[in-house]
Amino acid sequence: MYTLFGKDGKAYCLYERAAAGMLGCVSFGVHINVYTTNPLRIWVPRRSYTKQTYPGMLDNSIAGGIGFPETVFSTLVKECMEEGNIPEHIARTAKPVDAISYYYLNPQTGARQPEVEFVYDLEVDSAFSATPNDGEVAEFKLLEIPEILTALLNKEFKPNAALVIISFLIHHGLITAENEPNYLELLMRSHRRLDLPLPSGWPEHSDPELLQMGLDHL
Repeated sequence: MYTLFGKDGKAYCLYERAAAGMLGCVSFGVHINVYTTNPLRIWVPRRSYTKQTYPGMLDNSIAGGIGFPETVFSTLVKECMEEGNIPEHIARTAKPVDAISYYYLNPQTGARQPEVEFVYDLEVDSAFSATPNDGEVAEFKLLEIPEILTALLNKEFKPNAALVIISFLIHHGLITAENEPNYLELLMRSHRRLDLPLPSGWPEHSDPELLQMGLDHL
């Protein structure tokens, strides 16, 4: 269940995740780039071929929607274990680096879905290995930057995962105003202003009965 926020930034009601596109309200997620240095490489998963959305495409190391009553960071810890078998003590070393915002245009319906993804970096050592856990990932591979750039150009990444990878390349100094003519365009298109209610906090302590009343009213 996702949370619908009111104009005051507080939780108003809950709704089924699958209805986000139909309702047009903002959905929120957490995306983590798990990487090593010397050389710089990223653990990249291939989505399960049986997933309903983007089967078999490349994705961010770890990613998941923020469902009620989770917070941003509790979602990070949960998804790290569920998707990549990353224990909590490692997950908690992840660093917040960005929050991308955009409208996803559904090619089938033409509907615009506003989304916000909180982006984290998680540096691990060379002995670390991400492994599939919950069936949503077919396999993980540790890819070098040239391999990732080729996959981006070939549109092998899930669209919002590609934005998160571009964010990683920017804040690690691999995409700059000097080497990318569309640098400002990339920044602006991945940080859209969403003129819709946004949370003033996360509703982990909200009253479930109040939320149900809001849902009934809606």
